Amino acid sequence: MPNVRVGMIVFALFVLCAMYLSSMVFHWNGVELNVLVRDPAAQFGIPIYAGFFSWLGVFALVATTAVLAMCASVATRGRRPMIVAAILTAALALDDSFMFHDAVWSERWGYSELLIYGFYGLMVLLLGVMLSAEPPSTGASGLLVPAAFLVGSAAIDATFLSEALGWRAIWVEDALKMTGFASWLFYWFSAARAYVRASEPAAADRDKPTFAMREGSAGTVARS
Repeated sequence: MPNVRVGMIVFALFVLCAMYLSSMVFHWNGVELNVLVRDPAAQFGIPIYAGFFSWLGVFALVATTAVLAMCASVATRGRRPMIVAAILTAALALDDSFMFHDAVWSERWGYSELLIYGFYGLMVLLLGVMLSAEPPSTGASGLLVPAAFLVGSAAIDATFLSEALGWRAIWVEDALKMTGFASWLFYWFSAARAYVRASEPAAADRDKPTFAMREGSAGTVARS
């Protein structure tokens, strides 16, 4: 327990220091501190439901990251694919929350969004290979469902389909993305649970008495 308390104190101090230093960096670049800490609806006077579906997608990604990180820390099977999936999911959550692929990668640095989408696609392919080598009991093919939705969303965002769909493009793109993130959560929750269960000793072996216990019981019966 003392080690846990010390760890919590160190972690809390790290979070406070990180917030302070990052706030100072933003402040030195002309960003007001209240923009960083206040709720967007209160700060900018927008409706409280602004970005409702977008934030639901981010919540799904954060939940997926937490589930994968926790299960990877206790499981003995499937640890590598869960770690890779957790890193990829955290990157997706940060990207979708702060629009890195739009505001930074594309608009500020001038690179095509297709490069980012290609990187994500390669990571998903890598996960598919890793899952094929060490599949959970739920199977690896379920990964195709969220992948299909997310590829459809990316295709609308980065190709001529956006203009072809007109005013419907925004809704269709975000609906596919939200469904893809929700399916991603569902798949990895099931797969991570399967990995953890496969890592546990069989109930019969766990409850079976050891040789020493059986020998001691036999000696007791003989003496009696």
